[in-house]
Amino acid sequence: MATAQDDSLMMYVGTYTRRENFVVGKSKGLQICKFDNTTGEITFVETITGITNPSFLAIHPNRQVLYSVSEMNERIEGRPAGGIAAFEIDPQSGYLTYLNTQPSMGTGPCHLIVDATGHYVLAANYASGSVVVLPIQADGSLAPASDFHQHEGTSINPQRQQEPHAHSINLDASNSFALVPIWGRTK
Repeated sequence: MATAQDDSLMMYVGTYTRRENFVVGKSKGLQICKFDNTTGEITFVETITGITNPSFLAIHPNRQVLYSVSEMNERIEGRPAGGIAAFEIDPQSGYLTYLNTQPSMGTGPCHLIVDATGHYVLAANYASGSVVVLPIQADGSLAPASDFHQHEGTSINPQRQQEPHAHSINLDASNSFALVPIWGRTK
């Protein structure tokens, strides 16, 4: 997103803030940087904190909202703790304002995509092997899940593949079919 003042682009960088109960590096959240189109220089602007492991990001087709996974593998009060967060993008500065977070209905959300119509966020939960659909409200915030699918099965490596793992979720060119690579055979 170019700013009105110069010929630079805003960059949004997903990071890991912690992994399996230990801190990874020095990241504290979602990084915002400026990329200078002329020099190729990247300048740090700010960090958006409050979202655990905002590792994967997607921008709404209208370029006014950014969505981030909150890649958490643990369970809180018996429920999966993973989530999807929404941030409004200021059209002049590119800065982010937090809108809301909805549960991803699974653990370890690792990938998300906004459908071509801008009406839904689809997310893959790696650790629990599931996928979820979250409707997008008029202000860009997320409504609770409207659909959820839990995959089942195992694969040939019993140490690492005792359950399915959804690696990503993508849409075909017609925006009609969701494609989900799963690590694990289905039953």
